[in-house]
Amino acid sequence: MVRRGWLGAAAVAAVALSIAVGGCGSDSDGDVSVVQRYEEDGSPVLSIADSGGEEAVWSACTPDCAEIGSGRVVRPDPTKPAGFVVEFRGETADAGHWNGPLRLVRGPDLAGVLAIGQTVRVEPVATWEGGWVGDLNERVVEICLRRTSSSCHPVGAELPDIEGARWVRAVDVRRPATAPQTAEAYEVGKGPTMAGPVSAAVGPYRPLVRGKR
Repeated sequence: MVRRGWLGAAAVAAVALSIAVGGCGSDSDGDVSVVQRYEEDGSPVLSIADSGGEEAVWSACTPDCAEIGSGRVVRPDPTKPAGFVVEFRGETADAGHWNGPLRLVRGPDLAGVLAIGQTVRVEPVATWEGGWVGDLNERVVEICLRRTSSSCHPVGAELPDIEGARWVRAVDVRRPATAPQTAEAYEVGKGPTMAGPVSAAVGPYRPLVRGKR
């Protein structure tokens, strides 16, 4: 199962990857800070991290480049794989490569003894097609009181003794490497989260054994 707009599980400071000029169509030695994102439906979004009100011009290259829009933010056609270039403040920069619509091929699951005090891992991990080249994956183990997302809590590799917990599941989060992150909330469970829409594959609920084996 795929959850659109699910917020990830890594708590780190807000960042935007500075993509070094030097990709397709690049002709400058400077840096332009470009952020890749997903819309709630998985469509691509590109933006300048701090435009200062100045206009950027965006082009898609397949391999010939054609302008697709201007401004701080652009939303490319999600159905067309392409490389992207941005012209900003007199510089031309590689803005990333889109591989077409993001699609879950296979969901994640858990490996190990699913009992309190035992160590488990997300295996197999989710398999995806499409999306941004260079996306990151975050794998999370969750313990659940019921077979509902609202009752699930992220845990470490060792399964803790949480009163009333009956189920355990794997979650595999997919997010762009350039997406800003915060440590304010956790949408599926109750833990730290990433800001901005991402996608997550949720594995099946597995019975949790009370007591060590």
